[in-house]
Amino acid sequence: MLKRSVHALLLVLLVPALAAAVEGRVESTGGVPIEQARIDHPDSGAHTFTDGRGRFRLPDVEPPAELVVSHPRFHAQVVDLEASDTAELLVTLVAKQAIFEEIVVSANRGESVFAPVSVAAEMVEPDDQPAPPSSVTEMVTQVPGVSENGQGGLFQVYSVRGVSRQRILTLLEGT
Repeated sequence: MLKRSVHALLLVLLVPALAAAVEGRVESTGGVPIEQARIDHPDSGAHTFTDGRGRFRLPDVEPPAELVVSHPRFHAQVVDLEASDTAELLVTLVAKQAIFEEIVVSANRGESVFAPVSVAAEMVEPDDQPAPPSSVTEMVTQVPGVSENGQGGLFQVYSVRGVSRQRILTLLEGT
């Protein structure tokens, strides 16, 4: 009997603590989840980060409240929560820079030379990523079979199925 009353008392104490939280999702304007976005509650100093699916949970915060959502590659956004907001919060962040290029990883030597492709070809679109890439290497390493090779910075190159350096032709914006 004593165990049941202790369990009931714990349940009564824990339910309000679990209810005092703001949950939501952060995504780009294209609907791609943003990982590692920071959510701050300036009044209490509480903060959290989004997971790989763009989801977050900020405990001990109840509406009405003001949240600041930020990420290095996106413009920060201030979100005002009203007391009536009980549903999951959806925050859409706008990228700081737009990318207008397309990268194609292919076995062909170019569009002018027609040859059947015997291996996979992959087209990389910058808009498909949650944030604008900071380099070409960062963008193409998302393709299966492509990896980073060499040192970081100026000497960083990428390898396509073990072939790298001068044996890979890189064309940016058709040049």
